[in-house]
Amino acid sequence: MIHQFLMFLAPETAAPRGLMQATTLKPPAEPSQANASVPVAAPGRVHTARLLVSVAANAIGFAIFIAGCWLCLQLLQAYL
Repeated sequence: MIHQFLMFLAPETAAPRGLMQATTLKPPAEPSQANASVPVAAPGRVHTARLLVSVAANAIGFAIFIAGCWLCLQLLQAYL
């Protein structure tokens, strides 16, 4: 198990010494991709509305979860 874990820590020059390297290292971007201009979409109203609806739905779901926990505690208190 330790041997398998240590393969991820092998240096890049481990292959000539007979050691296996788990992954090959690539640069984060090719030089041609780094200079290419890619149009970036501006955030629109649809994305903002979707975010707000998602936040509101998460808040409502969390409130329902807390209310359910409180009701369970009330039931346990009544039972005991």
